[in-house]
Amino acid sequence: MASLASNLCAQNTTSFNLNPEVTEPLLEKEVIDTQDVETEDGRVSNKQYAQKVKDAWVYKQIQLRQGEFTSYREAKVFCGTWNVNAKKAQVEGVSLSLESWLGQAMQCDIVAIGLQEIVDLNAVNVAVDNKSVKTSQYWLDKIGKSLDGGNGTFRLVGSRHLVGILICVFVRVDHLSRVKYVDTEQVAVGVMGIAGNKGGVSVRVQFYDSSFCFINSH
Repeated sequence: MASLASNLCAQNTTSFNLNPEVTEPLLEKEVIDTQDVETEDGRVSNKQYAQKVKDAWVYKQIQLRQGEFTSYREAKVFCGTWNVNAKKAQVEGVSLSLESWLGQAMQCDIVAIGLQEIVDLNAVNVAVDNKSVKTSQYWLDKIGKSLDGGNGTFRLVGSRHLVGILICVFVRVDHLSRVKYVDTEQVAVGVMGIAGNKGGVSVRVQFYDSSFCFINSH
């Protein structure tokens, strides 16, 4: 269900400078900098190559001394997936506990859950999002309560749904200050390549200095 993968949220952006008075000198300078230059004593230098050598040396020195400014710690990540077949967590009106499934998750730092078919994949649910929104909130509340046990141990940091697909990521509250750059995305690839009956959803998060991207597809 969840995997480390390239972020679905990535966008290809390009900026253009339409002022020829600025553009032409920059292009001319770029050509000069990449050319070899011979000095009076016969030596040949290349500014671009020299900068690359310098950057490589700096990077190597940082690696050699990273122990002076870098610390490492272990973190546990729980990933779970469940095709609920448009059903809720109840039998004959009696609400079921998810603790038997999420028991190990309570000992983890990050919990990523992906559900499929939270609603029937019929034409009405594909066209109208109302039922998907309500059902998504039902599962978010249900999972959150199962993880917390009423203690407020975990906090939802990101979620996204697409018709019958739902992904949600919870983090222990003692790590919240080190969670940033949370982003979500969805891609529909169903009927005609645009309908949401098939597709994927993702949550991207930076946890301390490590980046994670969790993806749920169906």
